[in-house]
Amino acid sequence: MSDVKERVTQTTIRVHDVVQIDPEHDPVFGACFLLVTEVRPWGVIGYVQVPGLGDKGGDAYYRVPFEKVAWIGPAEWAKSSDDEIAAIAKAEGR
Repeated sequence: MSDVKERVTQTTIRVHDVVQIDPEHDPVFGACFLLVTEVRPWGVIGYVQVPGLGDKGGDAYYRVPFEKVAWIGPAEWAKSSDDEIAAIAKAEGR
């Protein structure tokens, strides 16, 4: 796994890729799969889907540095960018 992490950079990850969060990085989000919505110089922003209906589920937005993720591959399905932008703005209090 370590050689996979070394290859994860700003130029190798794209929006709508799936990455897995290092289990040692976070006790809650560790080992979760994250769908990338933004690629930044330091890492990625994306969301982990939480299953449920109504207010019992949704997207948990998360920021993580490149060295704490492993690239899985491109997502087959992803939300539209308008939905993502609105959710990110709401999560950041805009």
